[in-house]
Amino acid sequence: MVTAIIVSNSLQKAKNMIHSAKLLVLWALLAVLFSSLTACTEEPPVEEGSAEATPTPYPTPEGLTELPEGDNTLQGTAAYGAAAAYADVCLVGSTRCTRANIDGEYNLTPIEPDSGYLSANFLNASGASQTLYSYFAFTDAPAETVHINPSTDTIARIAAILDCTTGLPPATDCLAAPETIASTLGGIQTLLGPLWPEGRNPFTGPFEANPDTDELDRLHETIDYLINGQQLEIVDLNGTLLARADLLQLDDLALGTIPAGAQVVTEELAELARSAYQTVQPPQQNERFEMIVSVSPANATGPTQFASQVRVRANPAQETNEAARARFTLLYFDGRTAEWEQDFGQPLNQSFTDIDSGSFWLTEPGRYELIVDLLIIDNLAAESLVLTSSQQVTVGLVDGADPITYQYGAEGSCYSQPADNTRDFYFCFESANGLTYSDGEQNNGLDALCSITDDDYPFLRQPGRCPTTVLHGGFYSGYCTLTAGYGRIYFYQSPVRDYGAVGGAIALAELRCTSRGGAWTPVR
Repeated sequence: MVTAIIVSNSLQKAKNMIHSAKLLVLWALLAVLFSSLTACTEEPPVEEGSAEATPTPYPTPEGLTELPEGDNTLQGTAAYGAAAAYADVCLVGSTRCTRANIDGEYNLTPIEPDSGYLSANFLNASGASQTLYSYFAFTDAPAETVHINPSTDTIARIAAILDCTTGLPPATDCLAAPETIASTLGGIQTLLGPLWPEGRNPFTGPFEANPDTDELDRLHETIDYLINGQQLEIVDLNGTLLARADLLQLDDLALGTIPAGAQVVTEELAELARSAYQTVQPPQQNERFEMIVSVSPANATGPTQFASQVRVRANPAQETNEAARARFTLLYFDGRTAEWEQDFGQPLNQSFTDIDSGSFWLTEPGRYELIVDLLIIDNLAAESLVLTSSQQVTVGLVDGADPITYQYGAEGSCYSQPADNTRDFYFCFESANGLTYSDGEQNNGLDALCSITDDDYPFLRQPGRCPTTVLHGGFYSGYCTLTAGYGRIYFYQSPVRDYGAVGGAIALAELRCTSRGGAWTPVR
């Protein structure tokens, strides 16, 4: 484990002398350690016997799905009035699935059938499992935008009842006709009248899973659809009936005719529903645990070794001592997934428990997302999903066997802690070449070493980068470069510490850096 040194600001003379002696030894040790690391750095494996060395295939994560046959692509957003974050998005009637990202966006490619149903299963704001459906039908374009939301769900369910009598999930040999989908959509638009956003199609077109900026998503937070046998009712958040019609009347409603017995939304009812939306508070999920996911590197160019660390602890308000497992899903830019699981090895409590995801290589340019599900295991060995978190990874253009290009100061390496006015600075260490030692084994990924006091060596290892904004609530002041080629120590001033005059924190950080032989670079 690499050690890095931070200097105490104690006013006690004896402590100063002890720390000075200790720090001089450790700064020297740091230089020795990193010089040995750069000397023993290995490049990715290459084939022998060729004029130009080319890399052998890089190991990929276990459980990586293969892309099936087909030329069509589906992409869109799953939402229910908020993003259906990390939803399992599946082609109904098959095992073809992917995961949505934190914004509910999914990419399912390729798709072999020309039409069918999609499902999205996710945890809603109350922490309960919820499934919504949608319908797709390819025309001439090989790529289609198909969203999944309460309106598409209601329309797909009604169409399945009308054409297949089975409802959803449907029998695999029965699919509603596109005409039934269209007339059901038109009937619902008529029923909702002034509440329906003009010109919007819930299946296609622009859509943002944000009720504050997207009128259609806000509609889904304002109303509830209720299918009762052969009748559709629409109510507001207080349960007030806004609209009602028999399912067989939706054809006439789509043509603008209001059949006998049908009720449509009036301006007065629309205003009542909007008022209920403003006053009824959405349910809040009670998170029993805190989970922090860190990835390394956050950005890279060329083949890059990926690693991550997960830290979990129980909420201090909870009394718990539960067995847990992490389910890792690496979501590729084209919808492929790699999934694996790992036990925490000890019950979760109010102290952080850490596990590593393992490491592998990413060789294709694009945006990846590591999704981590926290599964709690009960006495009967049953699992329940209680929390999900993620971090994104971006791989740039791959240019043969060119070396990995890292950037100093990318976000996401060090977890946050409450501010403490007994500390002058918080710290983060980065090696200069992106190569550090981890538990005695060489690691071609990048680790940041984080600390909050000068007694916390060796630093806590966190995959990722040292941030150039905020760490532990402390604002970035600048960095101290050690002997050329070894690395940098980033300084973050305490948000609750009084540094005196303006610029006092940066001046103190520079003094600490230069007095130990480092070169100081202030924040710009």
